[in-house]
Amino acid sequence: PTIRAIKKLLPKSLLDVVGKKGSLQVIEGWDLVHESFDYLDFKPSNKYDILLLTIWSNEFIKKHEKKINALDIPIIKKSFTNPDRHESQYHLDLARFIGYQGELPEPYCRTDRVTVPFKNSKPVALLSDTTFNSPEWQRKRWPYYRELAKALIEKGYQVGLIGGLDEANNFRQDDWPKGIINLMGKYSIPQTAYLISKADIFIGNDSGPSHIAGAVGTKAFIIFGATRETKNRPLGKSVDVITLNIPCRPCQYTQKWATCTNWQCVTNLSVGCILEHIDRNEAIGRISGLHHSSHSYCIDGLSVVIPTHNRSLLLISNIQKGRILGMTKKIIIDDNSDPQQKEILRALDNKQDITVVYSKRNEGVAKALKKSTPFVRTEYVTFGGDDDEIYVLNKKRFWREMSLLNNEYVLLTSRYVMNFNPEKETYSIGYCKADFRNIQAGELLKFMFCTGETAGTCIGNVYKTEQIMPTLPESVFRVSEDKVFMARLLGKNVDKKIHISESLVYIRRVSGDTLSRNYDSVKIFIDFLALLVCGYYCLENDLIDAEGIISHLRMRATLLEKIYGHALAIVDHIVEYLFDQITLDELFNDLNLDHLSSLSLPSEVTNLRNLLMNYLAASCGVSEDPLP
Repeated sequence: PTIRAIKKLLPKSLLDVVGKKGSLQVIEGWDLVHESFDYLDFKPSNKYDILLLTIWSNEFIKKHEKKINALDIPIIKKSFTNPDRHESQYHLDLARFIGYQGELPEPYCRTDRVTVPFKNSKPVALLSDTTFNSPEWQRKRWPYYRELAKALIEKGYQVGLIGGLDEANNFRQDDWPKGIINLMGKYSIPQTAYLISKADIFIGNDSGPSHIAGAVGTKAFIIFGATRETKNRPLGKSVDVITLNIPCRPCQYTQKWATCTNWQCVTNLSVGCILEHIDRNEAIGRISGLHHSSHSYCIDGLSVVIPTHNRSLLLISNIQKGRILGMTKKIIIDDNSDPQQKEILRALDNKQDITVVYSKRNEGVAKALKKSTPFVRTEYVTFGGDDDEIYVLNKKRFWREMSLLNNEYVLLTSRYVMNFNPEKETYSIGYCKADFRNIQAGELLKFMFCTGETAGTCIGNVYKTEQIMPTLPESVFRVSEDKVFMARLLGKNVDKKIHISESLVYIRRVSGDTLSRNYDSVKIFIDFLALLVCGYYCLENDLIDAEGIISHLRMRATLLEKIYGHALAIVDHIVEYLFDQITLDELFNDLNLDHLSSLSLPSEVTNLRNLLMNYLAASCGVSEDPLP
């Protein structure tokens, strides 16, 4: 990047590069470089206008100290001072010193074409277990490449191993799974770079080949253990750094580096973790093309309920292009959009398999969902946002997955919730729900209450209509409505399981105008009402005891207080109400929420209050009248 920066600043300059012989292969023949020299043979002289010394120039300085001291030209030397600053920024400082003011340019690596030893029919994964051949750097090596290779071959990848002569000399074919392709010690650096550029994915340690992968643009998964990714992360737009979240890492440039011998930061990083990162990349690859295609399939027996308010153009565009489950039946509830938006929406009137219901007042998502109840006549139902997209990748498989809801499963949910940024036309993983695979509904309910979060499990779901429609929330829930009906569904089916679908894809449109950042006291109060519904079913099913209910309410309030304020006071008043120290009217009045008092609260709040009062009475040895 620094070479690019200098040539951009001084396009007519002649730039000579001095380095170690092996490393210079990376830039040999590059038209931005005039000449390159092995540092052992280079002779510093006054023919240059300036000498720029990087943070890694100490060996060069030591070798040529007398000649450098005798030079009569400017000499600029960068020193390494902050271990959390990326090395490329130190190098770029040299260009900045002579006037460069732009961003960090892209990396570069020379590639030399060679015959690619892979078949065209299968994706290619290259693995690189490389590092310097010295004892202290062995901690960079991740120890499970053999197991990863076996798993990738089973997934359908062609797997090749790249590395230098040291790795080639230590290779034993019998130690590796059948089908492994040994490429180690056979290619130059530019040839290796060419092979990496032709691979679908690359997995490697914090070492040279990983930086090559970043430079040539291959999707790269780089494993960092003890070393600092803030300083050493490979540059490039397709680099995914994988680390283990333990408090002692990274220990590079700390005292722990010299004393650590077990290297848990790499030994405890599982093959499953690496595969999850790879699966996420595959999901993004599969999904990124869906938005630009038209879809005409229909999922029989399924309805999509879509509440909408003032997003008619986007909704109609998504429906016409089949971005919401193709031609599957849809029930659209217009929550009193503006007249112009409503007129646009009327283009869907009388369309086959589309029902539009118009509301005369804007009453929120919860009320809109309730209004869909008479119109959902299919066995299964899903709920979608008016700016979101839903796809099925494999119709037959999805049908089999839906049928599981007739037996031991209560919820079918997409493995991923994807985020789509319309400004940048990019996709990312919003949620991965793999950890909830086959868990019982009671476990998910307990997770929701204890964390106050849903981890995406309320998004991208398919339900049995007869089970979910009676759980739809009261109109007070203008937010957190999904948390309420999920709590009711899970709480009434605690022994059933959650199925993670590999066929269902849910994509959220995420941008500045679609995510609310205003979380005022009203929304916080309503969110805690939803949490009380969760708490009631947790207490009723003996998932959490009474003391745990109050404890987790306060823990959630403490977290929200730090972010938004208001929360601790709200929970204090809620707890007073739950233990009959204030009335419902006093609760609303004290929190300045009188406008909510006319709305009916969920019955679970009263039921939770009764259970807690019974617990309090029992714990105090009182059998009748509730305590003040």
